[in-house]
Amino acid sequence: MEASSNPAPDRAVRGNVVLAVVGVGTLLNTLAGSSINLALPVIGREMAIGVDLSRWVVLAFMLMGAVLLLTAGRASDLWGHRTIYQSGFVVLAAGGVSLVGALAAAMRTVHAARP
Repeated sequence: MEASSNPAPDRAVRGNVVLAVVGVGTLLNTLAGSSINLALPVIGREMAIGVDLSRWVVLAFMLMGAVLLLTAGRASDLWGHRTIYQSGFVVLAAGGVSLVGALAAAMRTVHAARP
């Protein structure tokens, strides 16, 4: 008796992997946005700035997210969704930008280091 090749299980596994990867990406995005809001009082106190100025950190974070969302969407259309999504994970994993922001001694450096 010959074994039949049934692509359905492979397709189901692939769909679950894609769902897991996109779920982790969504979690990391939400975590990044929430962590900056949570850290705002400490950032303001450590850098001796007022609440109004420290809110610009959150605004800059949201603005860059909106700008990069459009740019990443167009890049995905040109080079493929998988390639761009995986590149985003590589950039996030590198964490160099976040490290620079964490070690910043001045508020300008924090603004420049936010993705």
